[in-house]
Amino acid sequence: MNASLKRILITVITLISVIISVFTAVVIHQNYDNNQHVTICEEAQTTYGYHEGKQGVLFLKQDLTPYPPLNDNAIQNLTTFVRTLETYGTTLVILLPPDRGMLFKNALNPDDPEQAAFNPTEATTSYQQLQEQLKHSGATIIDLLEPFSNTPTSFFKREHHWTPTGANLAAKHLTKTLQINNPDLTTTLNTHTFTPVKQQQETRETRYAQNIQTTCGTTVPLETMQHWNTTTPTPPEQDLFSDTNVPPVVLIGSSFSQSTYAFDTFLKHHLGTDIINNAIPGGGIRASFEQYLLSDTWQQHKPRLIIWEIPARNMTTTSLTTTLTTLQPLATGCPNPTTQQTHTLNTQTTTLPLNTQTPTNAIQLSFTNLSIKTFNATITTNNQTQTHKITRPNRVTNTGTYYLPHTTPHPPTQLTIQLPKNTPTTLTIKTCAPHPTQHSSYSTD
Repeated sequence: MNASLKRILITVITLISVIISVFTAVVIHQNYDNNQHVTICEEAQTTYGYHEGKQGVLFLKQDLTPYPPLNDNAIQNLTTFVRTLETYGTTLVILLPPDRGMLFKNALNPDDPEQAAFNPTEATTSYQQLQEQLKHSGATIIDLLEPFSNTPTSFFKREHHWTPTGANLAAKHLTKTLQINNPDLTTTLNTHTFTPVKQQQETRETRYAQNIQTTCGTTVPLETMQHWNTTTPTPPEQDLFSDTNVPPVVLIGSSFSQSTYAFDTFLKHHLGTDIINNAIPGGGIRASFEQYLLSDTWQQHKPRLIIWEIPARNMTTTSLTTTLTTLQPLATGCPNPTTQQTHTLNTQTTTLPLNTQTPTNAIQLSFTNLSIKTFNATITTNNQTQTHKITRPNRVTNTGTYYLPHTTPHPPTQLTIQLPKNTPTTLTIKTCAPHPTQHSSYSTD
């Protein structure tokens, strides 16, 4: 092949590549901005709670209801938890990704009774009131409504997650809030430079689309997402993370915080530090935090900052109270047990004496059989009993260690363990002295 023909061939190939790139970019742009109306059948609405909005938006039923307030006991328990973390030098930040009914209010369809009945102003007020309640705990609360309301591309139109654009806004706004409320912390953390780098783009078929396709036979327009990563920074001569190079920031969260949406990437960039991402998709409000507090990392290296991302819809009195009932004794641990005893359990129900005469805020149980992930435990105190139904979430790695909160000032005298079936195991029981922030008024109501 002569040189002239080679040049012509190279030119043609280059031209074709450019055309393909331009066409792909246009298709990607059109997919994301597609305002095509999505028609769904009644079965999909009944089964999955989907609602047809305007401008190609699909709402969930949860998008169309305001947020219930928390009761005083839930806030009191969160306050105790925040103070416990503070004794370890750890600051707690909470951010609540809002639902899309407030953000896509112009896409609400007045022909749908539930969308017509939904009041975005009322929902916004309930979201703001929920955040104000949480501020009373002493945690730093990040208000995401303002930055998201001004950026329509913060959330996907046809699924409930934020986009990387929204994740970037959340990380940026979190950092700005910390700089105002805790400038010393942000200055200490900002030791490295992480630069976000674009990766591949993905055309996504969401669970919404899959369900509607299966149920209704309707094809839902796809959306695209830009993936991101960060450059690996060159550590300074003396790495300031810690003596053991463990990142000083831990991200606790749901699927919003998984690396897919790049929230962790943008947190590194805006905070100027590495982080541990402990998010567990589908783990609810509790699983991610429980997993972390059970880890050696928490036991050996207390972080400077914990970021707790909780979808606003999941922040209810019941979920918060149940979660803190588990997390509070996990956070304090049992470093100085007042008593310790070990037994072999060979029956489904076993009653054991607790030989302690000192105040106890929790009882630590350690099973050697890690298949035990659910059981009942009844604590007897002054002839009164309190039964705890213990379940470890499936998404949490089982260490065999559990804590039972003890909320009365009198020492416990007896413990009854009831397993789902006869599961032979060795059980070590420790009674734990109260933490300085723990008190008898801690409530499980």
